[in-house]
Amino acid sequence: MRVPLSAFGEEGRLVVVSADGASSYLISHHGEDFVAVELVCTHRGCGLQVRAQELHCPCHGSRFSPGGEVLEGPARRPLKTLNVTRKGDELHLES
Repeated sequence: MRVPLSAFGEEGRLVVVSADGASSYLISHHGEDFVAVELVCTHRGCGLQVRAQELHCPCHGSRFSPGGEVLEGPARRPLKTLNVTRKGDELHLES
């Protein structure tokens, strides 16, 4: 998946959906460092809600940092991350 850098707003975060609509990801950046996580809870597979400072699972209450680390369970595993490579004015995401 390719994402233009111009798509980022002032918050430094962007939600993208795969071409087939089956998956969604949060891409965050701080300076030149980019992180992409799949928006699916590792507890039971529910879709996550993006909030101001965290990702929240509406099914069972798990909370994650924008980088995918577990802040509060019942989830125990961090979110799935994707490899992010910057090529010119685009980011390339690969699982």
